[in-house]
Amino acid sequence: MRRLLALIFALCSVLIFSQTKEEKLNEIFSLDAQVNGYQSFFDMKTKSFISKLDKKDSLEMIKIKQKYYSKKALTKKLISIYSQKFTNQEIDEIYSFYTSPLGKKMLNTLPLIMQEMQNEYAGIDLKIKKIVKKYQDNQEDKREKPIPIDREDGFYNTLNSHSTDNTLKDLRLSKKLAVSINEIKHIKRMENGLGSPVIDILLTESGAKKFKKLTENNMGKSIAIVMNGYIISAPKVNEVIPNGRIQISGNFSEEEVQQIINKVNKQRLK
Repeated sequence: MRRLLALIFALCSVLIFSQTKEEKLNEIFSLDAQVNGYQSFFDMKTKSFISKLDKKDSLEMIKIKQKYYSKKALTKKLISIYSQKFTNQEIDEIYSFYTSPLGKKMLNTLPLIMQEMQNEYAGIDLKIKKIVKKYQDNQEDKREKPIPIDREDGFYNTLNSHSTDNTLKDLRLSKKLAVSINEIKHIKRMENGLGSPVIDILLTESGAKKFKKLTENNMGKSIAIVMNGYIISAPKVNEVIPNGRIQISGNFSEEEVQQIINKVNKQRLK
């Protein structure tokens, strides 16, 4: 009987401690506003294109936000990560600091410090924005218009190199398709370091093998990308790409990027 009582007591202690740890972590996340930060980050990532999505994609984004970026989902994930990274004693110490007068002062003062830093760097940020805008305007002026071509959408060998001296219209494409868009597993919009949209692609296993061969055979040359019956880009191959992860940048507009993504997704669902 004593052993049974001891076991029950031990189990109860574990449950109580577990609940206490979760409660402490919940308060930590409330104090340092981590959950709100991740929710704001999601909104910031999606605000540039969310209003341009069609009904189906808009509903999908809402589902993603509800499933992965709700307060409950984020808190659950953070509790799991903190439990892996910190011991119970360390969580106790973090909690003790955050709830101490100094910890509360630090957390309350951080937004003010960040605001002062933003004010201090406002002039510098403006200079950076001007340089970036000048670069983007120059790239827009240099942007080649897509060239119509009677080819299936996908990736092609080129029969002549796409150097700085010629344009997309000078390209001669192989008649044989190297990698079809049907071998695209995932496609999404991303941004480069300057905030311009790029197309991020992950190929299937078979597509990755074909693309690896395509890049191996075209080192120092260009490969052509055909979408919607147009040559949209002809990037120069500087290295072998073995994993099927591709990023296409060609100074695309947001509308062009979305058209390409929609076309690929529609084709994949056939």
